[in-house]
Amino acid sequence: MSTWAYFSHSDLNRIPDSPSLDNALILPVNGGKCYVEKDKISGNFRPVLLRSDDVACLREGGGVPAEGGGSEGGTLIWLGEVKGKRYFALEVSNLEGFQPPINTELHRVNLIAPSLEDGLEAALMATAVGKGSWHQNTKFCAKCGSKTYPLKIGSSRKCSNQDCGKSYFPRVDPAVIVLVTCKNHALLGRQGRWKTGRYSCIAGFVELGERLEDGLLREVLEETGVKVNPKTIRYVSSQPWPFPQSLMVGYQAEAHASPDNQLPDILVDLQELEDAQWVSREDLKRVMNGKQPKISPDFHIPGKHSLAWHLINSWLSAPATT
Repeated sequence: MSTWAYFSHSDLNRIPDSPSLDNALILPVNGGKCYVEKDKISGNFRPVLLRSDDVACLREGGGVPAEGGGSEGGTLIWLGEVKGKRYFALEVSNLEGFQPPINTELHRVNLIAPSLEDGLEAALMATAVGKGSWHQNTKFCAKCGSKTYPLKIGSSRKCSNQDCGKSYFPRVDPAVIVLVTCKNHALLGRQGRWKTGRYSCIAGFVELGERLEDGLLREVLEETGVKVNPKTIRYVSSQPWPFPQSLMVGYQAEAHASPDNQLPDILVDLQELEDAQWVSREDLKRVMNGKQPKISPDFHIPGKHSLAWHLINSWLSAPATT
């Protein structure tokens, strides 16, 4: 599987199937985090995959609400089917009697992404925490305040008030991420909470009433003071991002050069970024080849699991401009 689609998987059939747990594998999630096992040799993570017999509250028929209502407890969520294997998530935040297997850890999927071994498992985990978080945050009807309950194997929720009956469906938070270039330099920024030396492409959430392209133009100008030429915006790829339910839409674009044909000045919005810089193609090539860049000894970019890495790699693979 191509890492361009990390956190997604083209072979995963997401069309809802039977709620039967026979021969199914279940990923327990808790408050936007996933239970994982750490390999003692490689240090990589894999998700905990349980069968219904492994979960006492499922085996005994208690805790998980039935379709159309039921007692408070966990929420069973359909993830998909691949090559005859059926996968579910189980949101266990409010599930009495659930005991995770020994020697397991609870982690946010986006933070352990570089240490996940399998592309399908990464996709299952991202879907599980995204939908699990949505269920946790949609327990009550926004219209009348009554409790909601899950339907269609966790694909939706419905208000329990018969006079209301409003339906709710999982939502995706769209965000744009763009590699802005000018004169063989790339515009990269960093947030203060990131690891020292890490820089990435400019990104931000799209606001109501905006096209994706409008959000791109606004975010770059807002965070760095750099104006992008709208005619140069080019879509590259997209990626689910478990933060917990975002969709990153990736672009490349070119900035307007300054009046004297130099790199545009950067004016950082310190409420959004700690720093932003124009980084040369040569320095980024050195980083990609595992060599120390001239810009700073600790300068680095996100790993291959990220869309940012692929945007940068795609630009470096194209001929340099004159």
